[in-house]
Amino acid sequence: MGDALGVTFDEIVCEPEYAATTADVDLGSWRIDAGCVAGIATSWHGRAGGRSVVELRTVWRKGQTLQPDWPIDTGHRVVVDGRPRISLRLDVAPPPDFRGTTMSDFMRLPMILTAMPAVNAIPQVIAAQPGIVTYADLLPLPRGLVTVS
Repeated sequence: MGDALGVTFDEIVCEPEYAATTADVDLGSWRIDAGCVAGIATSWHGRAGGRSVVELRTVWRKGQTLQPDWPIDTGHRVVVDGRPRISLRLDVAPPPDFRGTTMSDFMRLPMILTAMPAVNAIPQVIAAQPGIVTYADLLPLPRGLVTVS
């Protein structure tokens, strides 16, 4: 992200928080005993100029009995603190005609989502010079738009 924004980070920091389950969690093929870690909330910060320029936060949890009981918000949230401030909510959901009944049916949806960037990059990859390329080489980038002070 720093490269894509044209920002050199002074540091990249990972800040994890852990949650324990207050009751046994039976996941079918395995279990998590009460008192054991069953959730993690992690923030990665790309810092420059004394502030977090980029932050990625994820929350993963197993079961409904965590302490602390972090809420799970589905989809993705992107916030750009600028003028104007932009807040984007991107939800990924099955289409209205979806009739999944098995875990395999439901797992197809994130597999399609995972494949979409690679499939959509095919024209740029074909047009690219020989060698190794990254997203930063293939996509239009907002370099030079972030001010670090």
